[in-house]
Amino acid sequence: MGIVVAIIFGIAGLAIGYVLPRISNQIIERKLAQRQRQREMNFLDKKATPIWFALGNGLAWGVIGYFASSVPAGLLMGVLITMAVMFTVIDGLIHIIPNELILIGLPIAVLFQLTSFDLKHLWIAFACMASIIIVFTVLGLIIGLNKIGAGDVKLAGLMGLALGYPHILYALLIMSIALIGYSLVGMAIGKLTHVSMFAFAPFLMLGLVSGLILVLFPGIVGIVLV
Repeated sequence: MGIVVAIIFGIAGLAIGYVLPRISNQIIERKLAQRQRQREMNFLDKKATPIWFALGNGLAWGVIGYFASSVPAGLLMGVLITMAVMFTVIDGLIHIIPNELILIGLPIAVLFQLTSFDLKHLWIAFACMASIIIVFTVLGLIIGLNKIGAGDVKLAGLMGLALGYPHILYALLIMSIALIGYSLVGMAIGKLTHVSMFAFAPFLMLGLVSGLILVLFPGIVGIVLV
């Protein structure tokens, strides 16, 4: 869309990224209070964290502002990426995926489909969401719902709705590669066993961000395949 829009997007991303640690901590405190648990100090409390979040989010939004097909699509993509960071941080710290963020993400995903594609793609995206929810639910029943919880299932469904077909396939591929790699390395160095528990949202959100990158740069797939 051009350098001016990229600068505006970048400034907005900087501002949002700066307050992201504070908002994430507030959500964490509320969720832990509901479970009568105390919040412990974490990396979000460090003075430099808002700066790093601002720089990273600002850079991402700036790139989106330059390459997105339209301002509405770019804004929604930026919000989805920022939310992906929040899901990753919160689940990584307390192993909880907030339902509030899921509910906020659903209409954003719908609007992103409509602004980036069309109504036909939206219906396909709903089918992707339903399919992934079914697959993850069955997987949870097989390996144990204590390992794949309801939050993971709902977040996977949100990813399916946001990306639609065929981007969800690439997202699931990247997610699976990262998950397998993490598990193998973790077991090799003795940090993980076959019964270890760890946050699943970071891998889902890596898939989501990868899918959004493919929406922004559709030619990447062809380059990789060549």
